[in-house]
Amino acid sequence: MSSYQSDDEQIEALHKWWKENGRALITGVVLAVVLVLGWDAWKQQTAKAQAEAAVLYQSLLDTAGNPGSVLDDVAYTTAAHLAERLQNDAARTAYATYAALLMARVHIDRGNLDEGLVSLRWASEHAADETLAQLARLRASQVQFALGHADEALAGLATLPADSYLTPLALQLKGDIQVSRNERQLAHESYQAAMDWLAAHDENPIRLLEVKRDALRIAEASATVPVAGPSPDQP
Repeated sequence: MSSYQSDDEQIEALHKWWKENGRALITGVVLAVVLVLGWDAWKQQTAKAQAEAAVLYQSLLDTAGNPGSVLDDVAYTTAAHLAERLQNDAARTAYATYAALLMARVHIDRGNLDEGLVSLRWASEHAADETLAQLARLRASQVQFALGHADEALAGLATLPADSYLTPLALQLKGDIQVSRNERQLAHESYQAAMDWLAAHDENPIRLLEVKRDALRIAEASATVPVAGPSPDQP
């Protein structure tokens, strides 16, 4: 007997296999096509959303102007509208986070610290990455301190990592808060820690930190010098 099946037998075996497996094969092929087409559509949609967000953010940049500039009411309304569109329509993109950070600066430049704090909180909660979230929390602590909420500011600083590019800025702000609470020794330690971090990372300690630290030393030294009374020759 031949070791090979006849043509009829092979055809019959193929028909049997197709009957048992054909539907699953078709389903798998269709699913694969759908997945490929869906992936391509998703990539195209994502690219389109990113492009639209980039255009909106550039418009916001053009409207917001340079740091320190106070927008008039028309420009301010336009900037707020652009930022809101980015936060609503492109919340998952980095552009939305950048927009919230930028609007915080716009609000603050106009003296609206509370509104600035709202924008910073949005940025920290919806940030596209942790680095931006940390930056938003640091700036929020700065605003909290400016509003007179020292405890909230310190609580915000406590959420930041112990060692990051924001560490010297966080330590400086911590020292400023401690000075405002007359915690001079703690403030001195915070300023020194900021300078040590900069030195350890091959960064030149900024002059402002040196001035703040040395001012505390002078204040502490002068507090230990007795106040001179009138000389014995004076009545």
